[in-house]
Amino acid sequence: MSEIKFSQVTEIDNAEVRELAMHIVLTMQLAVEKATAHQAEPDTYPMSPDPNSFERLFISRFQQLNPEQQQVGISNVTVMNLLVYFDAIDYIQ
Repeated sequence: MSEIKFSQVTEIDNAEVRELAMHIVLTMQLAVEKATAHQAEPDTYPMSPDPNSFERLFISRFQQLNPEQQQVGISNVTVMNLLVYFDAIDYIQ
């Protein structure tokens, strides 16, 4: 069964590696948000036409969740936004 998993890195000492890692994290987070928004309102939030986009990867995983899990994901996308944003600010500083 598919499930949503969260993980968090607590510290990256090398500033260049930390900046690269946060860029990757924020890129993936944006892809997750786009996929979730598309699932909730496909006419308002169209998917990227690129079949190899991260959004396409995440939407295929998202659609494997049961409807209750999908609704939790849709409901939590704004909360996750804020958490990731504040974590990113902490890592970048």
